[in-house]
Amino acid sequence: MNALVFKDEREAEFMDFNDPRAAHIKDVLKIAGEGEIYAGIANRKLFKTRVVECANGYKFEMTNKELPNPARQKLLLCVPFTRPQIARRIMFEATCFGVEKLAFYVADKGDESYLKSSAYASEEVEKNLIKGAEQACSTFLPEFAKLTGLDEAIEICRACQIKIAPDIYEASAGLSEIAKKGIRTALIFGGERGFSNSERDRLRAGGFTLASLGERVLRTDSAIIAALALCLNAK
Repeated sequence: MNALVFKDEREAEFMDFNDPRAAHIKDVLKIAGEGEIYAGIANRKLFKTRVVECANGYKFEMTNKELPNPARQKLLLCVPFTRPQIARRIMFEATCFGVEKLAFYVADKGDESYLKSSAYASEEVEKNLIKGAEQACSTFLPEFAKLTGLDEAIEICRACQIKIAPDIYEASAGLSEIAKKGIRTALIFGGERGFSNSERDRLRAGGFTLASLGERVLRTDSAIIAALALCLNAK
């Protein structure tokens, strides 16, 4: 945790010692009595913030010292509903990279039981997005959406200038050849079992290029990290 991100103004006033982040302030940052940390409210400015230890928690007072706050990137990421532990990792990493919008969709080869997981409940999503922002030292969270299927995912990507669907089996180019710096880019990933033939056809019809991340079969979260890194470091 490199900055403390509060979900709202009320949380920005006081934190109980029972909050896991309070333990970070005490045990990692070694703040005893009072000190300063980087903090801000989600999707607002980041400040140097005074923290004061009280009888049962910490009080916070944001100073007028505004800090650099990395903005969202021009990246839209769509991923099938996946196993809860992988979904949480994706939410965290997508926020670390500054994704502008993160959406999960129902894939042809997906497991419908994943949709019922608490990992996709609003409070759990917010918690994992905030963890990613705190790691990245930014207050900005992605816009989050749950979609009914691939067609809806393709539709929300319509305005993106570059559209990429990583696919190890039918790629026509390497992802690094397609990605361009500073251009609004959409990434749609297949599920754990890959895209169906129908999904590939619909992606191509929607203007997506099937792109390669190499010859190795990557787990979904690993592939997403690789793709986002390539997009953000493109020329």
